[in-house]
Amino acid sequence: MDLKRYAAVLELDATEFNACLDEGKFAALVQEDVDEGVRHGVSSTPTVFINGRAITGAVPIETFDGVIREELVATEPVQ
Repeated sequence: MDLKRYAAVLELDATEFNACLDEGKFAALVQEDVDEGVRHGVSSTPTVFINGRAITGAVPIETFDGVIREELVATEPVQ
C-alpha cells in the first residue's frame, strides 16, 4: 500500500503528510489497533461484527440484513 500516493490523490498537504508518516509518530497506536483486531479474529478489511459474528469482506447489504434478522430472532425474549 502506497500511503503517500493515496495522500497525493486526495490532495493532502504532501509535506506535512510525508513528515508525519516518515516520523512514525502514530506507528505504535496503529500497531496496537492491528494487534487488537488480530486478537479478535480480524484477518482482512472490511470486517464488521454483529453480536460477535464476523462478516468479512465486501458483502452485499443482504448479507448484513440476513445476519441482523437472525440475531434479532435469536435474542427475542421467550414468552
